[in-house]
Amino acid sequence: MVRRNSAAALAILLGSFGIHKFYLGEVFLGVLYLLFFWTYIPTIIGIIEGIYYCSLSEDEFRQKFNIPTVQNKVSQYLANNSSENAALKQNNQKLNYLEQTIQKLERELQTLKSKNRELSSIIISQQDSIAGIKEAQSQIFTQISVQTSFQPTAQPKNIFDHSIENYSARTVVTAFLNKDETFFRERGMVLLTPIPKKERKSNSKADLMQVLDIPKAAFITVQINQEHFAVPNFLSPHYKDLESLYSGTKMFKVYGSGEELALKKPAKVKQTDDNSWQIQESGLYFGQNAEFEMLVEAFNEKNQTFFDSAYPVTISQSTLSTQINKDEIIQFDQVETHRDAEFMIVKFDKQCFLVPDFLSPYYGQLTWLDMGKDIFRCDGQGAIVSLIKPAEVKGEKDGIWTLIKPGNCRLTEST
Repeated sequence: MVRRNSAAALAILLGSFGIHKFYLGEVFLGVLYLLFFWTYIPTIIGIIEGIYYCSLSEDEFRQKFNIPTVQNKVSQYLANNSSENAALKQNNQKLNYLEQTIQKLERELQTLKSKNRELSSIIISQQDSIAGIKEAQSQIFTQISVQTSFQPTAQPKNIFDHSIENYSARTVVTAFLNKDETFFRERGMVLLTPIPKKERKSNSKADLMQVLDIPKAAFITVQINQEHFAVPNFLSPHYKDLESLYSGTKMFKVYGSGEELALKKPAKVKQTDDNSWQIQESGLYFGQNAEFEMLVEAFNEKNQTFFDSAYPVTISQSTLSTQINKDEIIQFDQVETHRDAEFMIVKFDKQCFLVPDFLSPYYGQLTWLDMGKDIFRCDGQGAIVSLIKPAEVKGEKDGIWTLIKPGNCRLTEST
């Protein structure tokens, strides 16, 4: 801090060197004093200035040399500090605004991504629906054409090829067999695993629970149209070790035998709450002779849904006109309704099987047994028919079928 007394003392004692000028901040004059100190003129001027400084009051001295008071310095410091605080506060407000804006943009971006995924899922679902509807329309037109002209076809429909639902199921199976990861991810796949017995609630119908990690999931489910289909989790690194566990359970039924089992139909599941799922319908795994086992089971259970695509046939007139024996060719004519039929034919891939037509109102009379024992060889007695082995036929032209191998059944009394 510059003081009047100190400036006066420096001017009198060291005025020849201009020290008092440097002290007062007048650097240029201080340099001139140094240049001419050897002339004693700076010394004389310094003494006069020292006496002059002493004659001034403290306030007059400060006003002359523009020296601020302590109070002014404090006020200026506080003012400067206040300005810095205001600027800092303003900068913090700007930073907070920018951070809030960034967070808002991130939330909007996530919302857009979510809507984009939903839109993609809707588009894919609509594409699946359109494809299924087109196939169903094609089948309807074919059926109408057949019914109007009634030209019996030699190739009945495969039992899996008669609805949009089956189209959707086949689509999922195809993607599974091709290990098409993109198909499942685009449709928003959900990862599921069986609920451990110790964690199951007594009043809950849930069989599966949702998980997030692929290695922990046993199954993958996707939504096609309004249905959820589940397949084994082929994305899991443990898939090869777990593959044998998928079959023969509530989730998947197995028909046939052999080491090579192929998925024929996915399981159907239903979501019960946010994380729990229920098995609605078991999927199918096929091995060797799977069609044979499935057909026998469906017949013995009198599963009408299974046979809704079967074609009714009756023994041809040419066969009836001759005595049926091992050396004669046994043929069948396709008819319009089950009322006129004794048998019906179903097709699995390239094989065609013939079974008694339990959809016929005359089935219980067992008239078909009297028409030819070489078509079905039966053991036992009674009115209840248990199919052991279906007969095999091949298609000829104009709705005519020829017996290749006879079938077997067992008759039992009703209980």
